[in-house]
Amino acid sequence: VEGDENPRKTVISGEFTSGKGTYRIIPFKRLSGRFKSEYKDLKFWDARIEFYGLTVTTPSIRILNGKLTMDPIDIFDENGVHKNTYDPKKGEYS
Repeated sequence: VEGDENPRKTVISGEFTSGKGTYRIIPFKRLSGRFKSEYKDLKFWDARIEFYGLTVTTPSIRILNGKLTMDPIDIFDENGVHKNTYDPKKGEYS
């Protein structure tokens, strides 16, 4: 954590790994990645979500002033074999 008494100048960064959990009704085994949070700017790098039966990764997720942007999302099966890539900027799979 870096900053002073002004929350607009506070910077929080680090790495994270979670245990199993549920997002809404979707169970997952683990979340991991790196992050940096500044005033109205939240960034994730090397984001990885391990579900039961597949893993989803993306090099970058950003929420700037409430707007979400993401790099392409790679989808792997339970054996680590790449199955598909979704590009949210283009709205298509490749």
